[in-house]
Amino acid sequence: MFMSKKYLSILCILSFVFLILVLLTTVDALSVGVKVGDWIEYKVTTTGNPPEVDNVQFARMEIVSVQGREVKANVTTQNNNGVFSRLKMDMNLEKGQVGAWFLIPSNLNVGDSFYDINLKRYITIEGQEQKTYAGAVRTVINATNV
Repeated sequence: MFMSKKYLSILCILSFVFLILVLLTTVDALSVGVKVGDWIEYKVTTTGNPPEVDNVQFARMEIVSVQGREVKANVTTQNNNGVFSRLKMDMNLEKGQVGAWFLIPSNLNVGDSFYDINLKRYITIEGQEQKTYAGAVRTVINATNV
């Protein structure tokens, strides 16, 4: 089959445009790295007299819904007086609704940023390392709110 130069030129241009679009959507895409049923528990130790909102000694978050970039979680906390609180948390990576950085995009590397709507600014990932927790190697991301 014979293809004209004009046809080949158009095909090359369309292929190039498609490649650029794929690269742009891949670079700018926010990736959610959690799924329904994922959970985390942690113990908190503070010094001094933290504000009431930060007076937490234990927390547990369980992911109950993931739809695109929207994530819903049940959160249970226990304050230093032993009182438990429960809340439902709605987060959305695209809107910068990341809680207290409970949820950040999963496809970030050192130097990349994510938006925090509460702080009204971008937070830059400063470090990343592999550590073993609960018998599994996990990637720990570091960022500072200054």
